[in-house]
Formats: sequence, C-alpha cells, structure tokens
Amino acid sequence: MLALYRCGDVPAALTAYRDAHTALNEQLGIGPGEELAALHRAMLDRAPELACTAPSAPVTAGKVALANTDPTATGAMGKVATDAGAAASA
Repeated sequence: MLALYRCGDVPAALTAYRDAHTALNEQLGIGPGEELAALHRAMLDRAPELACTAPSAPVTAGKVALANTDPTATGAMGKVATDAGAAASA
C-alpha cells in the first residue's frame, strides 16, 4: 500500500487497503490492526510523513570479491581448453 501511495497511485493503495480489510473480515472475522488503520487514515489525509524521502547519504556499490583470485587457477574453462588441446595434438 505504501509503495503504491508513494508512486502516486493513491486509488490502487486505497483499493489494497479495502481488499485487506475485506479479507481480514471475511476470513478471520477481524478488522485491520491499529498500524494498518493508521496508514489508511494517513493516506486519506495525504499526510506529509508518508512522502518518499531521499537517502541521507549517497548509495555506492562496493567491490565484489571474486571467489578465486589465483591467476594460475584454470577452473572448468581451463580444463575444456586443456582437453581440446590434448585432442588436437593426438
């Protein structure tokens, strides 16, 4: 619901609440909890605290560690190349 609301699709967010409310009522005989009801009310009120905010620090990707950094390791591709070379010389 919150993602739909933050993307600007308020009708879909409210529909999601209605569907959740109906499912809870029909399947469990209960209404939505306090948090869900508060989110619904905040969406109806267009509460500013629901607005999407930018991260406080830039997000950066770290370096990806390779599983094997040994330059002499051949792995599966090296074995295929070795087998092909042996077949060619035979």
